[in-house]
Amino acid sequence: MPYDFNRKFTELHSMDLYSCTDNEQSKRYGLEVRAMELSNREYQHRFDKFNDSRTMKKPPSSGRIFSGYLVVRNLEKKSQYETWIPVDGFEESYQKIPDKVKRQNQNMTLINLELLNSLLSSEITSKEDEIKHAVKNEGYDKAAKLGHIKEGLRKAKFLANSGDCHVKNT
Repeated sequence: MPYDFNRKFTELHSMDLYSCTDNEQSKRYGLEVRAMELSNREYQHRFDKFNDSRTMKKPPSSGRIFSGYLVVRNLEKKSQYETWIPVDGFEESYQKIPDKVKRQNQNMTLINLELLNSLLSSEITSKEDEIKHAVKNEGYDKAAKLGHIKEGLRKAKFLANSGDCHVKNT
């Protein structure tokens, strides 16, 4: 396949989606980034063309050409920006998200994390009250069943707050 001379000017929506595998970096730059393979020289051409209209980090200066990635961080935020990262640094910290997962995520609804926490907390409290009532009046089997439900709710609350779920912070 011949080289595409316009590849360095690829639009954001055409780039692959990657997930950050490093907790510190995901806190600083977001859990997901858009990226594509691009040499430092190609990134320089992109920077020269788009720097006035986009937030971009200046490419490293070098007389040599290095393999790397164009990376768009802080996706869909005011702080979104483009940068260039060498191959080794990028591949240590990011993993491509398969197309199947992308399609599933597109069908998911984002929910408000504060609302989710409130709902789960009230359900946990409700189950605690039901457990107390069941122990007094209905027996330990029902209390045990309710206890499992309460633990499931606690785990859901933990996962939602750990950043491993698709929730929206407000």
